[in-house]
Amino acid sequence: MKIEHFFYGMIDGKITLLKTTGVSRLLQDKTFQRLRELREADSDIYLWLPTEQAIALPHITKVYDKAGREFIQNHTLLIGIHDYLRLTNPKNLLLPFILSPFQEVPETFEPIKVTA
Repeated sequence: MKIEHFFYGMIDGKITLLKTTGVSRLLQDKTFQRLRELREADSDIYLWLPTEQAIALPHITKVYDKAGREFIQNHTLLIGIHDYLRLTNPKNLLLPFILSPFQEVPETFEPIKVTA
């Protein structure tokens, strides 16, 4: 099964948005905006997205630039509800794929492939 994901936050002094190709198909614009605005209190908890029939697992990390200013990095995994229900231990399976904090822009940003 494929897990779509996106990253939004500061990398090397620049606000960066990376997303796999399926994110735009899976999420409505309003939901995508809401997920990008999550804060640290929302980190590492499953969020049910009823309109999209999907589960989001955001990981929110504080990072600091060279001037010491604080920024948030948000790496969110997205999985369809039917795929999620097939997983026997979803949190233990998905957490190793959290890539935050990013120090530099990755060369590739592809969907994550896992087996249930």
